[in-house]
Amino acid sequence: MERVNYYDISANQKLSSLSGDEVEVDDLSKLKKSEEPALFESNGLLQNIGSLDFDPLGIKKPSRWERAVATMIYVISDQIPNREEVKKGRQIIERLPKIIKKNIDKQFVLGFLPYLLSGFNFHLNKNFVADSNFIDDGVSFITKIYKEPSIRIQSFLCAHRESHKIRELSLRDHIHKIKIVRALNLEVGLLVNAGVDKLTIDWYQQTATKRASSNMFPEIFIHYLKTGRLAELVKTLDLHEAEMKILMKNTSTEAVDINLLSLDSFTSQVEEFLENRYGPRWGLLRSIPNENDQLSKIVSQIAMPEIGRLMPFYENSGREKKELQKYLDTNLQGVKDKDGEFAIGDIFKWFVDSQQMTQFGKALYETAFYYFWGYESAEKGIVGIGIDRDHESYQYTAYKKGYYEKTTIKDLNFSIPIVYARRIDTENPKGILRDFSIRQFWRDIN
Repeated sequence: MERVNYYDISANQKLSSLSGDEVEVDDLSKLKKSEEPALFESNGLLQNIGSLDFDPLGIKKPSRWERAVATMIYVISDQIPNREEVKKGRQIIERLPKIIKKNIDKQFVLGFLPYLLSGFNFHLNKNFVADSNFIDDGVSFITKIYKEPSIRIQSFLCAHRESHKIRELSLRDHIHKIKIVRALNLEVGLLVNAGVDKLTIDWYQQTATKRASSNMFPEIFIHYLKTGRLAELVKTLDLHEAEMKILMKNTSTEAVDINLLSLDSFTSQVEEFLENRYGPRWGLLRSIPNENDQLSKIVSQIAMPEIGRLMPFYENSGREKKELQKYLDTNLQGVKDKDGEFAIGDIFKWFVDSQQMTQFGKALYETAFYYFWGYESAEKGIVGIGIDRDHESYQYTAYKKGYYEKTTIKDLNFSIPIVYARRIDTENPKGILRDFSIRQFWRDIN
């Protein structure tokens, strides 16, 4: 009988009690069939896939291979894949290096591949597609992680924003535990079933430091400021951090080490990189005269339109800064100790100072963030899994450029070991696989 390391990534989490267990695939498929027998049978899913005779490469009698993979995708995600989604798995296998392909077995097909196809969308197009991954990047990702003794994964989180249907311009009172567990389970299930012996997962989240505003839209911070609730913002960020650490501790094992790190530890390095490269006033630049500067080309040609949506919150004048200043006293009135006053003051100063950036400076920073992520990944052997909200061309291009500058591979057409999880604005649990969303887990979106 075939066994897999099971981690429930479905929206309903009905089988969450099994997460972390090694389970026979037939037991899993029987459980899922008992939940929705008509749906299970009408989609041609298999109850006894453990004993099914199929070619792991999917070359001989490919329909058997496809039904087995489709069944396991449904088992772990509760979503029904169409045939094109399943075929992406065979296309990925075709491109794998011979050293990996020759060892492809049922464990790869039933354990690892369903997590990859459930959590990540892939395309064959040669051009970048937002919220989808190049198949060759998926191949590089597998090549980097499969059956490795030790792997470190790095992901970044967005602020845990509340749905505007519940409360405008605010963070959630509490983190969305189920959606975060699903994202964690995806990463752990993927890597554990890849045969990684020791897995380290680092998630970076904004904590209640002076940079508290740096990972949320400016209008959210301004709303807290103008309503006299900066102290509440600090408490909320502290609570989010505490709640996240509890979830991560519950998911960690002897072989799986999961850490929540302050985003400051990364963004401070990005700022240091920018200062060393462009000088201390990099945030006020409107262009970079060096025509050969690759980062500047990405900013000018790709990033600027994306950053334009943050205007007019950047390039603020002294008058606008003074306008915000008058709200600071209101926020300090409810603070009972000097340390709290200093914290609020530092947070406010950080925000208004950062708003002086030009649009080019802000675009430069955002581009450098992903460039540095790529550079550091190549330098330290880190593998990226994207769970932050946006997945745009400038981010991918910057990451790849940073990775290229540090890696020993000097082929301009090379692929990179980073994949971005699925994201869709309106998720449809128990629907088709394309209606599955992992990334946008910080708020209710339906």
